[in-house]
Amino acid sequence: SFLHIIQEAVQKGRKLVIHYCDRNHKHTSRVITPLNIKVNPYNNVTLIESFCSFRNEKRTFYLERIRDIIPYETNVLCF
Repeated sequence: SFLHIIQEAVQKGRKLVIHYCDRNHKHTSRVITPLNIKVNPYNNVTLIESFCSFRNEKRTFYLERIRDIIPYETNVLCF
């Protein structure tokens, strides 16, 4: 599950690549370093506090808006 992948990345300090759909339904790919996982007690929504390499700052992502996730690999080349 996505949550398990994120939990492992938090524990090991690893980066992930996520495909994310924001509240305006805009899709983006981001490289993030997950820092913490929180559940909002009022609505039971899972939040991922992360460092976002795209914005170069700390951001919070909704787990339910993550469409895909893979480990970040520095040795993968795209042609």
